[in-house]
Amino acid sequence: MSDLDEIFQTQSLTNISNYSGVYQTGVSYQKFDFVYNTGDGLFYYAREDMAFGGGAIIEASNRLSLIPDGPYTSEGPSHYILDTYNQINSLGANFQAGQIVNLEGSTGDNDGLYKILSVETGITSLNNDPTLTGAAMNVVGLGDSEIQDFEPAEFKTMTLSEINLAPEESDALWSRDLFFFDADYGSTVSFKASNYKYEYGNGYYILQPKNINSLTFEVDLKFKNRTNREANAIVHFLENHQGQHEKDKSSPNLQYTLGISGFRWDGNATFHPYDSNEVQTKTFYCSDWSHNLNFENSNDINVRLRNLDTSLLRKSEQLFTNKADDYLDDMFYEKNDVVFSPENHRYYYWHSDSSAAGKKPIEAQTSWTRENGNFKDIHTQYWTREFFWKPSVGLNISEKPRLQELSIGAGYTQIYRDGINESLLNLDLQFNNRNDAEAYAILHFLEHHYGCIPFLFSAPAPYEKPKNFVCQEWSHTYNYKNNHSISARFEQYPFNYTAQQYDNQSAPPPLQDAEIAFLNPFVMSEENVGEPIQNNEIFRKRLYIKNLGDYDLIINAINIASLGSRAFEKLGSVAGVITGDFERNDYVQALPNDQSLPFELDGKYIKISKNYTDGSGGGISFSVMAPQGDSFVPEGFGASNVYFQNNKGRIKRGNSEYQDCNYFVNTEFINKNSTNIIPGKEEGYIDIVCSPSSDLSITTSSYQNLLFNDLALSTKNAGVHYGSIQIISNGI
Repeated sequence: MSDLDEIFQTQSLTNISNYSGVYQTGVSYQKFDFVYNTGDGLFYYAREDMAFGGGAIIEASNRLSLIPDGPYTSEGPSHYILDTYNQINSLGANFQAGQIVNLEGSTGDNDGLYKILSVETGITSLNNDPTLTGAAMNVVGLGDSEIQDFEPAEFKTMTLSEINLAPEESDALWSRDLFFFDADYGSTVSFKASNYKYEYGNGYYILQPKNINSLTFEVDLKFKNRTNREANAIVHFLENHQGQHEKDKSSPNLQYTLGISGFRWDGNATFHPYDSNEVQTKTFYCSDWSHNLNFENSNDINVRLRNLDTSLLRKSEQLFTNKADDYLDDMFYEKNDVVFSPENHRYYYWHSDSSAAGKKPIEAQTSWTRENGNFKDIHTQYWTREFFWKPSVGLNISEKPRLQELSIGAGYTQIYRDGINESLLNLDLQFNNRNDAEAYAILHFLEHHYGCIPFLFSAPAPYEKPKNFVCQEWSHTYNYKNNHSISARFEQYPFNYTAQQYDNQSAPPPLQDAEIAFLNPFVMSEENVGEPIQNNEIFRKRLYIKNLGDYDLIINAINIASLGSRAFEKLGSVAGVITGDFERNDYVQALPNDQSLPFELDGKYIKISKNYTDGSGGGISFSVMAPQGDSFVPEGFGASNVYFQNNKGRIKRGNSEYQDCNYFVNTEFINKNSTNIIPGKEEGYIDIVCSPSSDLSITTSSYQNLLFNDLALSTKNAGVHYGSIQIISNGI
């Protein structure tokens, strides 16, 4: 190895000593140990204590009982694994606290990885049940593992083995790029919107996001009085995620690393209301942290995590705060509940002190109006889109009127008003000691106005007149469990819109008549593209028909004619197209008995795939089904029940050879599910089949097969076969 290679070894790219060295099997590790894994050249951080017990194992029947009800511990709910032989420490089965064990062979969903918290022998009545005797291991599940159901020791063989998994083999025991360190209370999340401000004089302005990632999210995490082991792991993790392990990403244009990939904020370390799977999948970066060594084995660390790529386009789903549930009419709602209305894609906040159900927040209108738009807010005594939460005592207001000064000499100055809206308020507000529900509602409201959408708010007296405000920056401190403080800066907006008025500033464009669009000409096969289609072969291709308008497209007829030695026709005997979504059983159909299908498929029930691929090698896959009650189940699993029919009609099973077939298996699906209506902005399709006709005198091969919309063309060009298609509809 060269001196330069040695300098830049991965193990040297940190200021923290690697106390645990290279990972070794058969060694005990403590939580927060970090090791270098030679297998993939990466560092891993221990999430649990892992005591090595020499490979202890129990594999027996009528011995192990599983009891779900253990005491609640600092690591969550616990369970018991009971050795009814009371020989937990005998030769070959030396189990002890701190070990990680793997349970296999249970009849329920109890298999998985568990950590042993304690071992007690000679128990005569576990959980006050005299039938539960022996040696009990109190365990907690790792990852998704959980003993859910009681299983007594029975004839079945269960295996309990102490394991020592390599770092890359268990995300529950080792972390590579998950920041799993649990911060203290007092950690703070800060939001700031990056907006363009357009000023129009007289105090009028509007705000617009600079880009789709304009809302930044920064988390200031505090770790107080941490041990040297944990502090070293935290700092090493942060230093070790500054791009040292980036690898070139495959790209046709760029052959270098495309930036630092960052890491994820683990679910065990997030806090309310950011403790969701959505946040755990986001990418975070850290380029700012501090470490204070108070005294021996006592460390304070401050860490700032940043997310830079959460798009405002996801505002109807989730940005940072937990996703609000859709409104349900039979659900009882109470103060600070938040719901999403899928019909108008707006959020509503319950502000009444009373609880009720059946209070839908909106009502659809028959037509758009300036007052209500397409949806009218109703039950406003319960639901609101205004900021109704009251700030804590200690209001801070600053005013700086906008004035013009004119110096006229000799020390004289005249001051003039500078138009209207000369004194817009700026409010620094505090919402201290709020519970989980109220803090979530406030944070959700501010987040989904993302710093540029105004809202109505009544400040404390004497400024209580409702006014529009925007909030471009706010912060949230997690004081302790079920206690939060929020700081926000409200800037007065020079209009007084209600939420509905803001939504309805611009009239929507008028609805457009149905308009049909499809490929013309529709080329089924062409020369030098794909495999040639011979005159004695059939061929299927899908024609997509789109409705570009807003109103329903009604198809009255689809006429296809042949103009030569190839016959063109629509697959299926029913007029119409396939459009929309279907239920599982809609894809199940019975094949006919009279088509001499290969693989003895005549009369069988099949379930066709919803996926279709173009070209002579493309087609549709399907499997054989058997009726079971009111439903269908696969008639076998694996390759023996996987069939594929290509667009030449040929069918194969698994990896077998293709066998000829002149019947397309999706014919009955088309007959059963065709419709003559394509809704506005939707798409449908028909399958078109070309096949040999009685006149084969024009050409000896057919590399090109074309359909033109309502055109009669000559068929004298050798190697070219024409047809015509005419779709009669109400579309323009």
